[in-house]
Amino acid sequence: NHYEINQLSTDGQVLQSHLNLKLTDIGDSRGSSKGGIYDRKEQQRVIKRRLAILQHADEFTGNVAATCRYFGISRQCFYTWLKRYEEEGEEGLRERSRRPLTSPRATHAEVVGKIIYLRSPYHQGPLKISMYLKRYHDVDISASGVWRILKKLDMSRLPTSQGAAVDLVDSCFP
Repeated sequence: NHYEINQLSTDGQVLQSHLNLKLTDIGDSRGSSKGGIYDRKEQQRVIKRRLAILQHADEFTGNVAATCRYFGISRQCFYTWLKRYEEEGEEGLRERSRRPLTSPRATHAEVVGKIIYLRSPYHQGPLKISMYLKRYHDVDISASGVWRILKKLDMSRLPTSQGAAVDLVDSCFP
């Protein structure tokens, strides 16, 4: 077999209970309930599970497709784990970050600074900030783009004591 695994895990065995678990039993391995941040114990669990899957294909079935169907993973995923395991050992089976290395379409820091400046002291909304930036700074950003930036910075809500908003509500509902 070209996918033969000759090494055992560092503790000398793979827990048999991991062989009996399917993907739905332990949850999707794409992230934890903590927003994708794995602690050491969770990382070890992921490594043991992936190693158990690789060993299951090698020792029990000898059939990658059947193993992948049984555990609910794709063959592409299996072969990715196998390649990493052969190249890096158990460290290759760790969960990796899916965050992109660069974000070329991200809003420039100077534009974000102008949005913060217009929001903080002047309490302007996304539409007004968008129009101001277009008119006076020749920056073309949509109101929804401004709102997403404000939301990310936890500035999406205006203060409740803002006078203009109270006057607007009073004029709409006499």
